[in-house]
Amino acid sequence: MALFACACCGGPELQTDPLPSEDVGQGPQVRPIFVGPDDLEGLGATVLDARDVLAYRQGHIPGAAHAPWTDYVDGMLNGRLKDDVPAMQESLRELGVSADRPVVVYADWNDGWGEEGRLFWMLEYLGHDDVHVLAGGMPRWRAVKGTSEVRAPDVTPGDFTVTLRPEVRATTADVQAVVEGKAPGKVLVLDTRRREEYDGATPYGADRGGHVPGAKHFYWKDVFQKSGQLRAPHDIGAQLSELGVEDDTIVISYCTGGVRSGFMYLVMRWVGHDGARNYDGSWWEWAATESLPIE
Repeated sequence: MALFACACCGGPELQTDPLPSEDVGQGPQVRPIFVGPDDLEGLGATVLDARDVLAYRQGHIPGAAHAPWTDYVDGMLNGRLKDDVPAMQESLRELGVSADRPVVVYADWNDGWGEEGRLFWMLEYLGHDDVHVLAGGMPRWRAVKGTSEVRAPDVTPGDFTVTLRPEVRATTADVQAVVEGKAPGKVLVLDTRRREEYDGATPYGADRGGHVPGAKHFYWKDVFQKSGQLRAPHDIGAQLSELGVEDDTIVISYCTGGVRSGFMYLVMRWVGHDGARNYDGSWWEWAATESLPIE
């Protein structure tokens, strides 16, 4: 089948396995999402560090502004984006985000929780057209460049204006429609947590254990090889195909708070699947609603 075949498009070519090679801009092309340390310096991009504040203060890429995903939700144990869109827009502008300037997001890659994927998804949902991710994240930057700074940069405010793209986001109502057999078209719900969480463990404070009825399991770190490289797109696609994902399937990914599933969204965008959606409310929100079923 043709699932996740490479798609040629404009822009610099990116290899299908973008780490740890420095020549990330070379090789077979899928979607031009990942950049390497050398590419980053020539992009003139706004660089956003998606890690937590402690990691940022201990050393970040020179010029990078701090943009943790937690700044865009309300309260603890909550993955759902704020309803206050103007506030999110203003926050991004203060970080230097503009519509006509690329944005590169990074975190700790497979050593983290997928925070760069969450921020990538959020920026796409909010309507930015030119978002990229640093392949290998901060560990790769340190290995290649060896430079960092602890001082927050002076940022020139940007002019980014939000234009929501609801087609890349899933809500609790969307997932409920799938469970009840009322969703239009082919829709598959994908649980990207660890297997023990899928089976009922609640290590992160969810009100109930289990998973969304009918959800398939695909641990988000299974997109990586042991080396830290992403697996080849056809390998990822083959595993998803075994779960029932076809070219025209809408895939709603979730985890606990939409972070690990955000990385899954990133990977599916990279390999060319147009039906990827992130359920940002995820298990925290689903489990907290007692009327919703679980398995």
